[in-house]
Amino acid sequence: MIVYAAGIALDALVCATALAVSAVAEPGVIRTAASVIATLTAAALAGELLIFMRTDAYFLLQEMTRCRNLYADGTAYARYLGKRLVQRLRRQASPATPDPSLGLPLRERRVVRGYTAIVVAGTITCLGAAVTITMPFTVHLLGRAVHGLGTGDVADALDGAAVLSVTGLVQVLWCKAWWRNHGNQLRRVMGRSFSA
Repeated sequence: MIVYAAGIALDALVCATALAVSAVAEPGVIRTAASVIATLTAAALAGELLIFMRTDAYFLLQEMTRCRNLYADGTAYARYLGKRLVQRLRRQASPATPDPSLGLPLRERRVVRGYTAIVVAGTITCLGAAVTITMPFTVHLLGRAVHGLGTGDVADALDGAAVLSVTGLVQVLWCKAWWRNHGNQLRRVMGRSFSA
């Protein structure tokens, strides 16, 4: 638990120090740098609170609740509930697969079922934020970068090239990681859809 808490504590310390420096520093480079550092570390701390993902705060929660694999058990239970809901909507018989949480001890089962609500709500919220905030912002940023390439101004062109390079690299790495983790599932779903 000390290892998991250490990252959070270090981010909190850096953020607090940067806030203190920006509060007492005269306007200028030091104050601006301290404000940027405080903002970045505050964003990192906010990300740690997303316990429906495998953050340090999630691992602390898992240790405190003494669950073996809270995330895997919670997502398995969410999938089970999703299948049950779809079958009820289609008016089919109850699911053939048993409730995966029934194999857990009672105390752990209660924690997993509560955590499942957090996983579902957090995932829906993050997907909503990605669609309504992150994607439009990224499209606008890339549009400005492409426009900067065509202005004829060297500074705008360099800025646009830097934005396109960094953003493109991040997106390629993210897509590669996503495909490595979810590609097999997507192929199975697509295979079933095409065969149906």
